[in-house]
Amino acid sequence: MLRAIYTASSRLARVLPRGLLESALETPLRVSFLLPPKRRRVYENFRRILKSRGVEPTEAELSGLLERALRHLGRLSIAMLAREDDLAYAREKVDLEFLPLLDEALKEGRGVILTTSNFGLFNQAILAMFQRGLPVRIPVFHKSHYAHMPNGWVEHFLSVGGASKECLRTLKKNGIVLVPTMFGFLSHPKDVELFGAPARLTYAPVRLAAATGAPILPVFAVDEGDRCAARAEGLLRHPDGGWLEETMSRLVQVQERFIAAHPEQWEILEDPWDLRGADQRDAVLRVVLKFF
Repeated sequence: MLRAIYTASSRLARVLPRGLLESALETPLRVSFLLPPKRRRVYENFRRILKSRGVEPTEAELSGLLERALRHLGRLSIAMLAREDDLAYAREKVDLEFLPLLDEALKEGRGVILTTSNFGLFNQAILAMFQRGLPVRIPVFHKSHYAHMPNGWVEHFLSVGGASKECLRTLKKNGIVLVPTMFGFLSHPKDVELFGAPARLTYAPVRLAAATGAPILPVFAVDEGDRCAARAEGLLRHPDGGWLEETMSRLVQVQERFIAAHPEQWEILEDPWDLRGADQRDAVLRVVLKFF
């Protein structure tokens, strides 16, 4: 049933004029951020990010930043519908600059854990990876959400429940898994400081690295206007017997550099500092997993 619903809705969305589709996605988002509590929260988060650069933004600057972030979010959200224009963009305009580092890591024979923050044009970068034939596996809430994708790409996705075992199996075969840092599909998550405040992210990729010895390759798909550069600074390794929190902090530091440089490319719907909301999502996920 889920597969049929998502396939039908995505087919409709793929034939709508792009302007109409963008308006349909952005309008409710804009309305939701008119609500004072939600607007204050996102402004507080932007201030936290900009403070790391020594910047104290005005209300007008925060409003402009939110406007750019909303436009970015609309473009990002449309990409996973796999429309022809987005497939063409991913094929022709996304530069996978991290590939040499990925090839280097695969030579070690332990697999590679790609991570991506909710930042930049990461959905477009994922499409580019599929088009270039990278055998990447991605844990998601349910793979049926991606049944509309062409070329059997739905098989890249792993539904929660069996995702953790499949990720371990993939890494042991020297494969590639891509783990969004805020997707908490593993139990007993730990918190880490992001821009000076406790946040819920980076646990899943680090725990996989600790279990397998696979290196972590953080990738950031930076929107550079006409093109997108999916780049990485280097590999991160979790030392044998090391503390998870230490490696999580190292991964956060890489994320902070990219997010601080381009705060408008941060996906504002996900609030890593909302620990109460994260606890609620984790509780729901535990219930859902009982049915898989």
